[in-house]
Amino acid sequence: MCDTGKTRVINGFNTRNYEVTWDVETENPKTHERSRSLMTTELWNSDNPRFQQLRR
Repeated sequence: MCDTGKTRVINGFNTRNYEVTWDVETENPKTHERSRSLMTTELWNSDNPRFQQLRR
């Protein structure tokens, strides 16, 4: 996970942007064929206690 440094107000909450990348390699146990999947996603999160309370 990487903090991009971007900030934005979303629904009244100050948020920070994070980028998460998953790099997954799998292998078929019978054929030993390997494949690779790469996924990148953006997350916006807030450390505001009110936001945490609303999530519960």
